[in-house]
Amino acid sequence: MKKYSSFCYFVLSMTFMINFANNNNAYAKEYKSTYGNYSMNIPENTIPISEGSTSYRFAQGNINVECNIISLPPELQMNEENKSSNDKIIKLDNLLLSSIADINYQNTNSSWQKYKNKELLYQIFENKSADNPNKEKFLADTIFINNKNVFVISAFAPNAENEKAAELLASILKSVKINEAKDIRNNYFTNIAAGYALNLPNGWHNKSGNTYNIIQLQKADNQVTGSIRTFTTNEYTHYAKASEPELSKLENQFMERMTKYSTNQTIITHKPININGLNGILIEKSINSQDEISNMLECYLFTSDKGYQINFSSKDKKQYDVSKKEFLESISSFKKLGY
Repeated sequence: MKKYSSFCYFVLSMTFMINFANNNNAYAKEYKSTYGNYSMNIPENTIPISEGSTSYRFAQGNINVECNIISLPPELQMNEENKSSNDKIIKLDNLLLSSIADINYQNTNSSWQKYKNKELLYQIFENKSADNPNKEKFLADTIFINNKNVFVISAFAPNAENEKAAELLASILKSVKINEAKDIRNNYFTNIAAGYALNLPNGWHNKSGNTYNIIQLQKADNQVTGSIRTFTTNEYTHYAKASEPELSKLENQFMERMTKYSTNQTIITHKPININGLNGILIEKSINSQDEISNMLECYLFTSDKGYQINFSSKDKKQYDVSKKEFLESISSFKKLGY
């Protein structure tokens, strides 16, 4: 799914997030990751957005800050002999863009530094999209925990606030404490701003980008991907309130609308569902795009004024079949937060 790089959604959501933060005293001077891989001091004038087992995301004005633990594939595991290799830097850039940002960024600057007896790579990436008036930049401080894992704290900011973003990263970096990365056994993800939580499959992480209402999901090997989209609408209020057999009737109407103009998708199965009190629709389908077939499990869940679209997909049918059980378990864990 194409990842939006505009800050429009973020700007529209600021009122909600500010109210949430003010009402819940959500600012913590010190943040510690769920598995204790890292801790840091968070400025009090920031707004929390989402939290995963090894990730945390918050905002200060137009600046989005993300913290992630990323495992390095064998070809990128670094030591003193290869850490400064240009080829390694390029591959690391691609890993960061794949794991955190949009591939539409390009590296414009990078430098090696020491950080508390660990290696620190500071990098600046610029959005090269011609249709992006803000031309925001993506700044990343990458700390090598060991030769297999890195901690990345990054900021997405419009060029006009690039210096402010760099100062914010530098101030937070002073307080960062890094511990050895641990295996994730319970991959719990909470989208504070959008108001939901779920267990992600093992080995998955969120690739959130610049918006809170479109969360990209990715497995470490990138063989299977997914997303969670939040949309506000009154159109599906009747779905949220329906009971059987009305829900089955509405589900059939929904599928008729979905397939009417979509000639490139084949519906395999579909059925009405209820997940933790939320009415919804579970769909299994294949999509043919430019002679490539993607296998997808898609779920829609509805409240009276908001909908959630969750999907997992792979172009590799074998990978999809192997992962399908954990997809269903992840969807079944979805719940709306109580605020």
